[in-house]
Amino acid sequence: MDPFWEKVFFLVLDKGLLALAGGGIAFAAALALEKYRRQQAVALELGKLRAQAYARIVGATGVVQAKLELRQKFARIQASPSARTTLEEELRTALVKLYEVAANDAGMLDEDAVLVSNEYITALFDFDEMSGRGAEPPGEAKDLAAQRARLKELRQKLVKYVPPLPRVG
Repeated sequence: MDPFWEKVFFLVLDKGLLALAGGGIAFAAALALEKYRRQQAVALELGKLRAQAYARIVGATGVVQAKLELRQKFARIQASPSARTTLEEELRTALVKLYEVAANDAGMLDEDAVLVSNEYITALFDFDEMSGRGAEPPGEAKDLAAQRARLKELRQKLVKYVPPLPRVG
């Protein structure tokens, strides 16, 4: 083979191998980038689902706590029996919903958040039992006040786990 054509052959072969190697590197980089983007998309969707689970649990516990406080006020002002009955029915419905929400969404929460939410829900049920007895005897008023303070503290702990809302603008 003529030395000129030999150099042309090796030049073409060299450039072809270089192009092939560059294409392989670009392909590997594209695969890695696609895998990273897919993982980020899954993490983003999981984050959205977790935020919704936190919001549902905090919302359901807030409804129950508000109805429990309203029941206490109804007892103090001696509201009508029909209003009390309606409130008790709404409270029972809210407690059932809270139980369902906690059971369905607990798997989306962090382990620490599950412990705090379970403690808060247990405290709500304890407060329900304690406050549902009717008129407060003098000794029980302190217990209810302590229980309210505990509920407030547990709610603040639980709300700390809720992701911040995105800012618009």
